[in-house]
Amino acid sequence: MLGRCVAEAILQARDPPDAPKDTERTKMPFPPAGRTLGTLPRKPKPNEAVVFAPEVVDLAHEADLFFLNLECCITNHHQRWPNPHKPFFFRAPFCAVEELKVLGVDAVTLANNHALDYDVTGLEDTLETLDEAGIPYTGAGRNLAEARQPVILEHEGMRIGIIGVTDHPLEFDAKADRPGVCYVDLQRYVCEWGSCYIGRALNQTPC
Repeated sequence: MLGRCVAEAILQARDPPDAPKDTERTKMPFPPAGRTLGTLPRKPKPNEAVVFAPEVVDLAHEADLFFLNLECCITNHHQRWPNPHKPFFFRAPFCAVEELKVLGVDAVTLANNHALDYDVTGLEDTLETLDEAGIPYTGAGRNLAEARQPVILEHEGMRIGIIGVTDHPLEFDAKADRPGVCYVDLQRYVCEWGSCYIGRALNQTPC
């Protein structure tokens, strides 16, 4: 899961300045992507990969399109979602979005159980950061309508429509007037709006 790992990798993959160059952590070519984004040891320069080895960046650039699950908030907000039973909370600094840009990520889904780890403010910061970076997203939004919107990607005349949904947690569900994720009970059915939005995406992606 690349999305989960970017946050953790930024935290853990970079060794201290005086660490040997051949440590296991610096050898790690492709750490997990959203969970890894924590606190950067320093701010990356434009077009500089802090987390990923050059070989990984080159491999990512070979893909026609790059879509990932971003399992973290990009925020400096400290207030966690008020659930005493939630064991893990993932957060990345704002400059971590540079890692996504260096990898050439075309779009992300935020439909996962970490999108609101740092409450509504954390999600709103994430959305704003992605907007400013020009990285489209699906699966979460400032309201229910936005969370349900598809992402349309295009390569060499082929258009692909993607919608992001998650079946947990229900408490993260977006409302008409509240930010959140696109929640669907996948064990029961693909709801009416799901069919509608799939159809809408198909209309935007003719063969």
